[in-house]
Formats: sequence, C-alpha cells, structure tokens
Amino acid sequence: MTTRSNSSRSGGPLAALLAALATLPLPAYSATFTWIGPDGSWQDAANWTPNLPPVFVPPPGTGDIANIVAPVLVKLHSDVQRLEALNLFGGAHVATNGNQLSVVNGDGSAETLVTDNGLASRRTELAVFATGDAPAFVGDVVQLSGGGLLRLLDDAHARIRRGLVIDEDSVLAGHGTIAFSNEFADDGDRRLDLYGTIRPSANGRIELAADLGSVDLDGAAEVNSLLDLSAARSGLFVNAPLRDAFGGRAVLGAYSQLIMQHEWTLADGPAGIGDGAHVAFDPGDGAPATVAGATWRIGRAGGAPVRVSALSGVGQVAADAILTPAANLAIAEGAALNFSGHVEYVGGSSIAGRGSFSPGIANYVRGEQLIDVRHIALDAGDWQIDAPLHLAAESLGRGAANLISDATMNVDGHDGRSGRLAVQLGPDQAWTLGDSASLNLLGDAADVRTMLDGSLLRIAGKVGVSGSVRTEAPLNLLGDGSIHIRPDSSLEMAADSRLLGGVVGGDGALRNSSVVVGGFGVVNAAVDFSREGVLRAAGGELVLNGPTLNLGKQVIVDEDAQLTVNQAAWDAGLAGEVLLLGGRLGGSAVILNRGGTIRGNGRVTAAGLVNDGLIAAGRGTLHIASPLDWDGSPSNRGVGVLEALEGDLLVTSQRTSGDPFFGTIRVQADRQLVYDTEGVATLWIGPDLGDATRPTGGGVVDMLGGKISADVINQQGRLH
Repeated sequence: MTTRSNSSRSGGPLAALLAALATLPLPAYSATFTWIGPDGSWQDAANWTPNLPPVFVPPPGTGDIANIVAPVLVKLHSDVQRLEALNLFGGAHVATNGNQLSVVNGDGSAETLVTDNGLASRRTELAVFATGDAPAFVGDVVQLSGGGLLRLLDDAHARIRRGLVIDEDSVLAGHGTIAFSNEFADDGDRRLDLYGTIRPSANGRIELAADLGSVDLDGAAEVNSLLDLSAARSGLFVNAPLRDAFGGRAVLGAYSQLIMQHEWTLADGPAGIGDGAHVAFDPGDGAPATVAGATWRIGRAGGAPVRVSALSGVGQVAADAILTPAANLAIAEGAALNFSGHVEYVGGSSIAGRGSFSPGIANYVRGEQLIDVRHIALDAGDWQIDAPLHLAAESLGRGAANLISDATMNVDGHDGRSGRLAVQLGPDQAWTLGDSASLNLLGDAADVRTMLDGSLLRIAGKVGVSGSVRTEAPLNLLGDGSIHIRPDSSLEMAADSRLLGGVVGGDGALRNSSVVVGGFGVVNAAVDFSREGVLRAAGGELVLNGPTLNLGKQVIVDEDAQLTVNQAAWDAGLAGEVLLLGGRLGGSAVILNRGGTIRGNGRVTAAGLVNDGLIAAGRGTLHIASPLDWDGSPSNRGVGVLEALEGDLLVTSQRTSGDPFFGTIRVQADRQLVYDTEGVATLWIGPDLGDATRPTGGGVVDMLGGKISADVINQQGRLH
C-alpha cells in the first residue's frame, strides 16, 4: 500500500518529483515520457518527450511511465493500457474522455500519483469518464496528495487492485464507483486511506466496494477527514468494512445519503487531538438528509465526545443506532433528528436542542438518559426502559393533547433493573396515552417503587401494573382507558389523580397512602387505601366491584356523583367517614361499624343499611332510602346514633311495626328528623333491657329544640 507523501510541499516540487520518480525500480522495457505540449491529445506523439524512434515511441503505452507536470488538459482519444506509472503534477488534467486507462503491472505495484503544490490555478486532476459496464480506469496503487483530485464522471466505474490513498487536502469527487478487486489483496489489507475529502457531486453518488480488506475513512487521529455530501441529492455508499472507528467529519446536504453497509462507529481519537468526530445534517428547511445501512455506534466507552448535529431540515438515521455516553446529539431550532431503526441508549449521552427528536421504531434504555428538546415524537416507536429516562419537552407525540397514538412502553424496575419514566412538559401541560397505546409498569413485589414521574398522564389506552408500583405523576383514567393490576401487585396513584371513566381491573389492589384519588368509572380491583388516603366520587358514578379492603380516611361523594359498592355486604367503617356532599351512596348493603360515620347531605340507596355507628345530616337533607336498622345490628343493638344537628334527616325506608329503637337520636333546633313511609311511620323508643352491653339504658331521643315528624311511642325509653 502506498503511504502518504508530502514531497509536493517542499521547495523545487517538479525537481523533487522527478528525482523521486527516478528512484522507482523500472522494468527493463519501460520508457519514461514527459508531456511537453499544450492542451491536446494523449495519442499525439508530438506532445511527448523523448521522441526517439524506434527505441522509445510515444505516446506512452504498455510498460511505460507517463509524467504530466504542467497545467494542461490532456484527453485520451483511445484506450491506454497497462502503464507502469502515471504521475500528474502542477495542475495537470487528464480526462479519459470515454476511453479506458489502466496503470497496472504483473505484480500489482504500478502507481498512479495525482499530486499538487497549490501553485497552479487549478487542481491536478484525473477525470474518469464512464465507458459503459467496463471499468474506465484500472490501477494498482493510487495516491492523491497535495490537493490532487480524482473525479468520477457520468457514473464511471474504476477498479483498484491494491489500494487508494487520499492525502490531506486531496479529493475524490463526482459520480461513480470504485471497486477494490481481489487480485492482490487479503482480509488484512487497508484498501482505502482517507486523510482528505470524498465529495460526491450534486445528484451523484460515489460507491466504495471491497470484498477483501477494509477502508479507513479517517486516516489518522491528527487529521480530520471529510465526507462532504453537502451537494443536493449527493450520496456515499460504502460497501466495505471500516478499518476502525470513524473520527472524521461528515456534512449532509439536501436529500443526501450516507449509506454504510457494515456496522460502524463514530468516535474520536485521543482527547484533544483533531477537531472532533462530527456528522452534521444540514439539508436546509424542509429537506431531508439520511444516514442509512448497518448499525451506527455513536461514540465508544471511555472515548472523547463525538457530535451529531441537526442544523437544518430533517436529519434521518435509517439504521440501527447505539448511543454511548460519548454521544452528543444537538438539534437546532427548526431542525429535526429522526431515528427509524432500533436505538440503544447506553446512558449518559446528550440529546438536546430547540428542535425535534424522533426516537427509533424500538428503543432500549440501558442507562440513565436525558432527552431535552422542544418536541419529542414519543409515539414513533416502542420502548423498553430498564433505567431512568427523563424527557423534557414543550410537546411530545401528536397535536395539542400530546398524544402517544400506538406505542408500547415497558418501564421495568424488577430483577435488578431501575426503570423509571419522567415526562416533564410545560406548566399545566399533560400527555395522553392513546387508545392503541400501552404503558406497562413493572415494579418489584417486595419494594414499592416510583415508576412514573412528572406531568399529568391522560390514559385512553392500557396501563398494566406488576409488582408494587407508585406514580408521582398524576393519572387521569379516561372513558376508553384501562388499568390492569396483576395478582399480588398494587398501584398507588399520585395526588390529583382522577378516574374520568374507564376501568381499573385485575386481581391486584388500588392503593393510596395520603392523597385524594377520585372521579367516576369502574374499579374491579381491590381497594386498599391507608388510613390517610381519600377516595372521592365526582362527576359521575364510581363503581367498586372488587374487595373493599380499606377505604382510607374518608370517602367523599360529590353532588354530581354516586358511589356504588357491589358486594354482598360491605363495611362503610372501612373508611373513617363517608361524606356525602349532595351525592348518592348505592349498591350492596352497608354495615356502618362502631366508629364509622355517614355524614352530610345526599341520598343513601344501598340495598340495606345497618347503623352500628353514626348517621349525621349536615348542610342540607340527608335522605336514607335504604332499609335501615337504625340502632345497630342484633349483636350491637343500641349503639347506632342518628343526628340532625347541622341538617335535616329524612328516612323513607320502613321499619318493622313494633320494632323498638334502642339507639340515640339527636335533633337540633331548626332541624328535624322526618320519618315518612307509605306504611308504618311510628318510632318506638325501646326500654332499658338491663343489658350492660347496651349503654343507653334504652332508646334515647334528645329533642334539642328540633322536631320529629313521626308518631313516637315511648316504651320506657328516654325522650327529652
């Protein structure tokens, strides 16, 4: 493989070049020809020296060396085959002009040198024009140095048998293919050393292909090579393994494509060397630019930072990608960076800016990751979140509702994983899980973990809960939404969470430690609130079909709501207090145990009501329409209390005729207890039965200035 040459940078460049060429070992039959004419034809013998027939007969051909060291244009008018060497210098321009040029020999050592010193008005250039399917240029070893240019035109095909070196400041440009053939190569060879630039033309593509060996697209750590795809609709197709990580620079313009057919890594060399590995998408407003092909690893463990910038338009990564801690993705205002393959977030990479970020079709969060941009297209793909993921954006998903339409998101915090999702939008902003989307919170059974944090989540899709899960993000369960809590699992929702329709199901438990959870909908799961939790029915009917293990500190039923508990019988004392604020309490029979209270105003329509506690009207009328055991269950007769101190108590359920009342009734001034049934409306005040378990010593009615609208028969009780 030819090495880099900087001889063109020294004094007396032509003399130095000729001296260097003179040292090359030459075949015995070789002749050396130097161009002496003006612009003209390669085949014109008068343009070459020496011209000494019959030993050396120009123009140069098989086995000869051709030197063109002046700023002239030389065109081929027929094929030139098997030169031993071709040396272009000083602004020389050779155009194959539709003919074939080959610089090859029997051992693969023939050299093509295109070099420059920057003094000529134009670059030294070898221009290869297409010749149909056949290679227009065949070379053994090709070196571009000092600003030399190899240009492929009209989709030209070049074949290089050993290797190509593109030195610093030199350029491979145009539209065509360079195929590295196998005659003189093996798997360990470096077929391309790029220290300079590859620059496909507008609407053109350069393809690099090698079956054996590899290509090195960044030459050396101290040099930043450039893949310049800034021309509109330009492309670079690399169908060869990269020798090592790419530490150079790439710029992609409108509709350009960088396609790597083998896995590759964007990574710097040692810290502080070079300008930094950088791929920049800059296609202009509204236009896309694309990196595609095999897996793209952005950065490497322990490596220096590398940059991927979306400067304008849409940067598209149509390949699987791995984002390491060294990855720095910057998205400018008005620009977008879109991934469409599988994306692995190793953790610690920087994804930030004032533009839009679209994650991959499948995303795997392995380490803690922050994405901080203006917009996140969160519904672009599915997520497996095994470590904390922090999303900070002004919007995400679709539309004003920040809709996640059909993604599946698994937040995994069990078996040693630390998954947690935090979504932070602007003030008073919420995001919506659409009806085709799902969110699975997988916690640890033994340890309650916060799995969801940040802004309000509106659920129109499906949420699955496994293990002991807490959310610090408020949840709103919408009419089409559902939460499924698996067996031996629980969900503790954040403050200000609301049921706005939908179903909470499963064989697990809905839990609450110290906040208000309420709304309307159906809860088929168990309800197991702590003694500080509050359940509030509001805006419609809240139906509890599961086991009511603990209803917390208080159950509140608003004026526009009904709480329906569907069990054979349930203990309202499982809540410290049932407070009706104009609402209804219905469903199965209610047992109000000792210390339990039903208070307020509204209507009780449950299948039955056993009062072992306190029923107290307040701020209006409390209407008991349920069959009522006023004074307690048979085993607790006499402990029940009815109060009309702050409101009126209306009882329209019928008591059994002659059934004495052994509890306590208190009626305050300006209040009343109305006992109004279509049948018997007589209140029997029971006597003292001499039973120490009934502390009232018989029924007690304290008329504190109020009144009872019923026939009262005192059977040796106490009527004041």
